[in-house]
Amino acid sequence: MNILKLGINLEKNLIYHLDLVSPNNKFKEIYQYALIPPGKLFRPLLALSIHLDFTHKNLEIFKPHDPLSLLASALEMHHAYTLIHDDLPAMDNDDYRRGKLSTHKKFGQWQAILAGDGLLNVSYNLLARIDSPETVRIIKIISHFLGPKGLIDGQVIDLSSSKKTFSQILKMHELKTSRLIQCAMISSYILSTENENFRTFIDLLKLGKHLGLVFQLLDDLSELNCKKISKHESAINPWLNQIDLSHDYLHKSLDKIHHLTKKHNLSNLKNIINEYLNKNIKLIGDNQNIIETHLKNKNILMPIMNRLDIISNA
Repeated sequence: MNILKLGINLEKNLIYHLDLVSPNNKFKEIYQYALIPPGKLFRPLLALSIHLDFTHKNLEIFKPHDPLSLLASALEMHHAYTLIHDDLPAMDNDDYRRGKLSTHKKFGQWQAILAGDGLLNVSYNLLARIDSPETVRIIKIISHFLGPKGLIDGQVIDLSSSKKTFSQILKMHELKTSRLIQCAMISSYILSTENENFRTFIDLLKLGKHLGLVFQLLDDLSELNCKKISKHESAINPWLNQIDLSHDYLHKSLDKIHHLTKKHNLSNLKNIINEYLNKNIKLIGDNQNIIETHLKNKNILMPIMNRLDIISNA
């Protein structure tokens, strides 16, 4: 079974689910623009890989009304809503997303705000359609992790001040990035096993936390691929302001990921993580000279790339 092949299936289901819950009017074009084509489907694929690792199934397709399919689409729609709002002028003020105009630049600000609101609500609509005795529990977990004490609070930290300590940056990344990854993994685990193990549940939370931190720290490093760094990036990028702490914590989180995936024999999850790490190795390598011009320690990049390569091939 090729789990990446299932990603194509997930995209088809995503389109089906959007058609199921969105209006048939001109505004639907904005939802489609913001959602399709999706990004790497990283979070949905994490959910599916956890499902496959704990059920040991060999699946070639997930039907649209399968609980894991609904969860996957809900995760991607929720993620898309956060990106639409992140790009707004009052927030990160980005003109482009995934190689095309951001939603507010293409359609207007009020249109982008409402499209984000729509996708946020649709994500919970899809969760409510999951046919499982655990549905209410999953909705409670996700609404807590992604609400005012979770992802939203991470955005508050991001926008509240320009200069941040390293601990503030880690907390921001944990809330903004790790929380949605944790939702993908633990919700899938709940749906995939009848006999939950508390220790496994906690380990998956830890794994999701460190995966999100690695995801964001590598993204921050990749953001230095431009000759001119924006004022906002200069203020918040930890590789510019706390390079040694960033390096040490990246390695710590990579070690945690390696240990926990091996401990629970999460082979499908490891494949998804390895693909992500290999893409980062290539992206950083392709822009190595530019990135190094911004780093105070010019010798730190190659050891990072070597470590990523070792982990992804372990």
